[in-house]
Amino acid sequence: MEVILDCLNTYASGVGTKVNCDKTKVFLTKGVNHSISSNIIRAGNFMMLPDLGKYLDIPLLHDRKRKSHYQHTIL
Repeated sequence: MEVILDCLNTYASGVGTKVNCDKTKVFLTKGVNHSISSNIIRAGNFMMLPDLGKYLDIPLLHDRKRKSHYQHTIL
């Protein structure tokens, strides 16, 4: 966990900001061991996301891509 926080703080100092851990959210794949994911969430006081959401109305997929994921973008 210390490595993750160090990376976030290094990035923040590089761009001249601070990391707000209360607003920081993480997405962990299904392959991450439950005890490890619990430790990351608890140690960093992060909020866990169920999926990656969308960017420019396109789903950010983390599993198998299906034609139905993109139906709303096809005219």
